[in-house]
Amino acid sequence: MGPISFFFRRGPLCKAAALLRLAMKIKVLFFASCRDAVGHRSCDWEIEEGYRVADLQRELVAAYPQLAAVLQVLSIAVNSEYVGNHTALKAGDEVALIPPVSGG
Repeated sequence: MGPISFFFRRGPLCKAAALLRLAMKIKVLFFASCRDAVGHRSCDWEIEEGYRVADLQRELVAAYPQLAAVLQVLSIAVNSEYVGNHTALKAGDEVALIPPVSGG
């Protein structure tokens, strides 16, 4: 089997290689009450290709149910820019969960 045929081969080895390619890491930053809810300031999170902010929110609430209380009022920033739930995520992104804050 030549090097090109390896990439088109079907079977467990090919599936494993495909899964490794699809897994991407991002950094999630938690601010204020989000940080209190999860117990730390940041974490590395593994996502799949095609993930959107809404998918990440769903996974984070599953892992940290306390986040559900602030989910509807969160501002989300990806790489320091505010984004919506349909924004696609990519490897190396930094996602910040920012709850509303008050004070003066």
